[in-house]
Amino acid sequence: MLLASQLRKQGVTVVGYDPDDARRKRGVSLGVVTTSSLQAVALHLPQPKMLWVIPPLGSPADKLLRQLTELVAEGDLVVDWTSSDMGEKQKRHAFFQKKKILYLGCDLKAARQEQPFVQTGDAVALELSRPLFEKLFVVIGRQ
Repeated sequence: MLLASQLRKQGVTVVGYDPDDARRKRGVSLGVVTTSSLQAVALHLPQPKMLWVIPPLGSPADKLLRQLTELVAEGDLVVDWTSSDMGEKQKRHAFFQKKKILYLGCDLKAARQEQPFVQTGDAVALELSRPLFEKLFVVIGRQ
């Protein structure tokens, strides 16, 4: 919820999904719209949808991403901030490309260390994400 709350402070509307009630309540206290289902997230987002996937460490990222494929459509964008390695993210990129869903595989640890963080993805997805990345860079200390 740290990134979500920092983006909220910068005026970005954030809709968060978490099955854990306590984490949802914490998100609400930080100004984040929270839901207990991915379907509800999809209903809250404007078209085209931009989904940032930032599951807690150890969460089944592939399961979550497969569930998302049922909720996104051609032209939507998935930004994968999971802890998966670049090889896994490249496989996901190919999978989403076949469905004409834009994809970026990013490394949150690298971003926090002010290192290059986009590992794989579509050039269009990067351009669409740039405004949020610029807000994020301020959050993590880049000017």
